[in-house]
Amino acid sequence: MLLKACLNGPRDVTEHPALPVRVASLAADALACVRAGAGAIDLHPRDADGLESLAAAVVDHVVPRARQPRARRRRGGADRRSIRAATMT
Repeated sequence: MLLKACLNGPRDVTEHPALPVRVASLAADALACVRAGAGAIDLHPRDADGLESLAAAVVDHVVPRARQPRARRRRGGADRRSIRAATMT
């Protein structure tokens, strides 16, 4: 069984103040989800203006931080966590 955590989606902080949209909060929430047992992370990266973006520079900035070494799964050794970056725009 694979548990996937969907961190933010196309929503913004006006809909919920704890919604992770900045890089640091996405990385922290990804880590918390992995520690709770998630094997996959789905997130919507944001650019400097807070807009969803799949631009290479944005994804290259966000995804490695969400896949930080200390967030490795408890078993298996290597970081096998899947991270899916998406946008609804």
